[in-house]
Amino acid sequence: MTEAANTAALLSHARGALETYHEVRVDDGGALFFEHSGIPWLVQAAQLAEGLVVLSLMCVVAVNLPDDAELALSAIDRASELPFGGTPVLSRNDGKMDLTLRYEFPAEGLSRDALGTLFGIMIGNSSKLRDSLSAPKGPRHRA
Repeated sequence: MTEAANTAALLSHARGALETYHEVRVDDGGALFFEHSGIPWLVQAAQLAEGLVVLSLMCVVAVNLPDDAELALSAIDRASELPFGGTPVLSRNDGKMDLTLRYEFPAEGLSRDALGTLFGIMIGNSSKLRDSLSAPKGPRHRA
């Protein structure tokens, strides 16, 4: 199979796993878009090497946060505590911050159920992170 066919097949498989729970849109390039609890998601696929096709998921957790160093560190700290190692990305513009969360993982060969479970964990993580940012500030205790 060609690289384009491999990535298209993986995106089709991902779409099937997502459509069990979400309305999924597909753009002309094959990227998937869906929303969960007001959080928009983008799903793309790339072949890094023969036999290594990865999915890349990115969501917008929060926009127009105050550009505050303590809040930025808190967001990164809270994201690091989430399962499956999502990567938080802070973008600053005009005194505000936006927070996105990104996941990348090899997904070829995963069953639809397994892929759906991973998506569920990642989607739950985004909601937990967003909720934690709106929680009152105060001392946090790690387990």
